[in-house]
Amino acid sequence: MTPRKRTAATVTIGPTAGQRLVTELAHPTDPYSLTFLIEQAGHIADYLDSLNALLRGDRDAWLKVKIGAKTVEVIVNNPLVEARQLTEQLRKLLGEIHRQRASIPMAPERDDDLAGLT
Repeated sequence: MTPRKRTAATVTIGPTAGQRLVTELAHPTDPYSLTFLIEQAGHIADYLDSLNALLRGDRDAWLKVKIGAKTVEVIVNNPLVEARQLTEQLRKLLGEIHRQRASIPMAPERDDDLAGLT
């Protein structure tokens, strides 16, 4: 059986998944509680990207250790279980963000003719 070929290291060019998510969801007038939830969702999205690199077999994402004269012990958690748990947390967090966003009253547009009738 031949060993699995080493994949090239993944290089992120441009914004990360978390940065894209925060940019998409955040508004300048959001209350801090909503901004905090959005930032947490961004962190989870970035961490899920890292776990996906592990699951794709990117060895550089798994581990990079320089061994000197001492013995080194490495413990690797189960990335598939962790990815599933984080995906569920992100799903719940996005649901809460959208729930809170729906309860924030929107300011009427300046060119909205119906806004002045109330």
